[in-house]
Amino acid sequence: MENTDKKENLNLFQKLLEIQKEILGLSKDGKSYGYDYTTGNKVLEHIKPLMNEYGLLLKQEVLSFSNERQDYKTKTGNKSEILTSVSMKFTWVDAETGEKDENLWGANGQNDWEKGFGSALTYGERYFLLKYFHINTDADDIDNPNRKTSSPIPDKKVKQPQQPAKNEKVLIELVKDSPEWNALMVFFEEGKVTRMHQITKQYKVSDKLIVELQKMIDDSENEKLLAETIANEQAEESVEEVKENISVDLSPKTPEDAKLKTEGKPYLNRKGVLITPDSKPEKKEEIPKNTTRRLPALDNEAFETAKKGNKTEILKVLAGHRMAKNQREELEELAKK
Repeated sequence: MENTDKKENLNLFQKLLEIQKEILGLSKDGKSYGYDYTTGNKVLEHIKPLMNEYGLLLKQEVLSFSNERQDYKTKTGNKSEILTSVSMKFTWVDAETGEKDENLWGANGQNDWEKGFGSALTYGERYFLLKYFHINTDADDIDNPNRKTSSPIPDKKVKQPQQPAKNEKVLIELVKDSPEWNALMVFFEEGKVTRMHQITKQYKVSDKLIVELQKMIDDSENEKLLAETIANEQAEESVEEVKENISVDLSPKTPEDAKLKTEGKPYLNRKGVLITPDSKPEKKEEIPKNTTRRLPALDNEAFETAKKGNKTEILKVLAGHRMAKNQREELEELAKK
């Protein structure tokens, strides 16, 4: 009874001191990377019953935290983990009086992607309790700067990270909306990008972006083919118009017109056009130069094959052949699908 009354008359710090007096040291029950240490379960196993006995609570609050990806090599290959840094506050609370003692604390934890945060909290709680109560740590403790490993480790030369070759170009990773991406889009608009190799030799590109960029290249090439097709059609029509305008048939329409022609008098040609002595004969050589070369005609077999092709193949046929109007219209419809 006297012992109970004595505990009730203690303030918060006196109760914490009593807990410290009762824990002289803890043995190591865990190993990590060749070092022995005291686990969190071991610490709580001894301290929690004393906290309950004295009516104390330990409140743990996270004030802030940050995550940083850690990439490194192992014997089995590359590995990535998350290093979580946590700022926290531990508050001792006397459940009877409400008296408090606040303590700022920080901890790091590195683990698999979803476990880094939990590792930091567990590590922080364990070492807050060990350091708050000054629980003995010896040469084998993981936090002791003069610690010894539990088993000798052969002295090995540490492999230095592999550096790029002296003349090897380090590629910048291409990210959407970055300055590099915006500059690349300008080259696309100017029609300067026609092959994926032009991009991958300058930038490090993810698989997802490669698919997107390849589609942009294909669409750009298709637009060029379609534009070339339209230009060829317009050029052919222009040539025909020129021929029609400069071609004058001087052949007489009737024997009477033939007689008038020999006499140097006006007469009608086969089209019924009045020909005068100053009319010029047909001049095919006056067709303007630099017009598009006459394209090969598309036969029926080639037409049927083109209908079965993809969009790019159809556009190439449209750009590279002359064909009947109904054939061209049919292929243009297929190219739009």
